Amino acid sequence: ISTKLLDKKNKSIVKIKTTEDFIIELGYKVLSFDAYFTSSIEISTIDGATIFISNKYYDNNGIEELKEVGAYLEKCIIPNNLLAPGKYLVNICLKSFSKKCNVYISKRNILKFSIYTPNNEIFFNYNGLIKPKLIWEYQFKPLKK
Repeated sequence: ISTKLLDKKNKSIVKIKTTEDFIIELGYKVLSFDAYFTSSIEISTIDGATIFISNKYYDNNGIEELKEVGAYLEKCIIPNNLLAPGKYLVNICLKSFSKKCNVYISKRNILKFSIYTPNNEIFFNYNGLIKPKLIWEYQFKPLKK
């Protein structure tokens, strides 16, 4: 199994600006037929606290993919402004739960990276581990005088 941390130009990185997307690349080989499983990444703090887990499913219902024999290269894009500045670890897993419960491979702390605030970002002090830019809706009605 191989893993890489990449920028949007597919260059290897270990330091990432809060304002930039980045990619976790996962490479593996399937050597036998009838393999149903999903790839999974977990981002955690250096202390081991899980921030989030993401699984690559065949569809939105959590169906795992039947893998053909061959080499696979998967990329998970982590959007900018998701993680607050700090140091993080990546855990990966190839697992199956829908057909039969099986963990094919699990690697903890396989990648280490840091997120930092670029100098031109106005808000640089964050409480918490994530800092997503959420969609805000509002209504305004002027007050009568």
